[in-house]
Amino acid sequence: MRWQRPEPARKVITRAMPWTKGFFMSLKSGWPVEWESGLERRFCDLLEFDPVVISFRAQPETVHLPSGLMRKTYTPDFGVLRRDGRFIYEVKPKEIASLPEWEELFDAAREHFAARGYRFEVITEAEADRRPLIDNIELLLSHRREPLTESTITRAKDWLLNFGPAPIEQFAEHFDEHGRGVAIAYALLANHHVKARIDLALLGLDAHISI
Repeated sequence: MRWQRPEPARKVITRAMPWTKGFFMSLKSGWPVEWESGLERRFCDLLEFDPVVISFRAQPETVHLPSGLMRKTYTPDFGVLRRDGRFIYEVKPKEIASLPEWEELFDAAREHFAARGYRFEVITEAEADRRPLIDNIELLLSHRREPLTESTITRAKDWLLNFGPAPIEQFAEHFDEHGRGVAIAYALLANHHVKARIDLALLGLDAHISI
């Protein structure tokens, strides 16, 4: 499987397709990643935010599986290069992924990719639609291009070492550079220079950040 800018193994975007579809502009991958459901779109958010993920692509390849299954060929949704290995992901609603014919297909795909050194996993809404995690990640990703100098990053970390964990509001008052205090806090979080519990509640000015 190639990890350069890819073309999907099968066509994803066509005007005739009635379901939700589009492109995710991945900065870490360096190319637009096609998605064809809201669940896939939210999974792209997770991949983009996860610091363990190096790059990812849609529809990485079409493989031939053993005869007797409902499909002779299969194209998974995403190929992901992570710091801990190479992964293949299928994204499906749980009600579909749990059907016997799909489980049989996924078992065959898991065996096929394992033999080639890939880990295969099925992602459902339990992983890709966790709230408020997804809402917070979308907020932070919108701030990832906020300008951050090395001086600002160092000063922020030094301040948090002395006064953190601290509410974003308090941090923003200290780092109010031309009214950018809150944006700086979000940019630091988006680029993993500081951390916060983003899985418990929507990020607000009362959310605490730390090193």
